Amino acid sequence: MNLNHTYLVAKHEIRTTLAKRSFWFTTFVFPVMILGFTLLPQIMAGQALGGTDAAAVLGVAPDAPRASGYVDRSGLVQRLPAGVTADALRAYADEGAAAAALAGGEIGRYFVVPADFMDTGELVLVGGQFSPAAVDAGGLMEYVLTANLVGEDRLAGLLINPT
Repeated sequence: MNLNHTYLVAKHEIRTTLAKRSFWFTTFVFPVMILGFTLLPQIMAGQALGGTDAAAVLGVAPDAPRASGYVDRSGLVQRLPAGVTADALRAYADEGAAAAALAGGEIGRYFVVPADFMDTGELVLVGGQFSPAAVDAGGLMEYVLTANLVGEDRLAGLLINPT
């Protein structure tokens, strides 16, 4: 007898729940709205950025030369990691040569790795003109330095961006 009452109560609850608009709203419409609120801004941001590439993400303005240079006073940079070409990041023996390349338009900026870099962690960025996009311009050089410190490109990438 008890089982019969349980069946009747369950049957009544299912019928009344399925008859409510709020049930159908929360089951189908609400998840679609959440998905739209999540994906729409990403789609719009992707269209606004258009044809950006890795150089633009690293802070190179579209009209600036893509190449950067560096002067390594610390002797830390022994090699360029995989994916970083000598065309993208050029080594210079001293600041005079890097400044001449900057003035000649060969590079858009250069980094100076001080001799005491291992103690201070400071990196100097010298650019031809101010660009708000250059706020995070050290991403490429940070990757190169980290790869040379840890000795493995994949680990360097994970240390810089763990996600």
